[in-house]
Amino acid sequence: MDNLKFGKMAEDCALRLLEKKGWRLIDRHVCFREGEIDLIIGKDERLLFVEVKARRTEVFGAVVEALTTGKIRKLKKAVMRWRMQSNDCRTGQLYFIGILFDGERPVKVDGYFIE
Repeated sequence: MDNLKFGKMAEDCALRLLEKKGWRLIDRHVCFREGEIDLIIGKDERLLFVEVKARRTEVFGAVVEALTTGKIRKLKKAVMRWRMQSNDCRTGQLYFIGILFDGERPVKVDGYFIE
């Protein structure tokens, strides 16, 4: 499976998990010059701007280690751009989901709020 298909599979998995918790998809794979937002989801009057990372192995480190300060900076800039374009001013938070896969099956899923 190529990296694009693997990334889509990870985003689909993250979205299913969040939908089970009552969140609904607002937008997906939002790209700006400043950065990219994998998932934008909403629940009540709240938004989550979700960064999804996935790995096939943790030989080179845990999935969460893929979330760098540079990636967070770009994500924040992309969120600001999305807010300007959408005029959506609901309370929002940045959220990270890291998924470790064994083939096409998720074996470990971690979620963290990003400050």
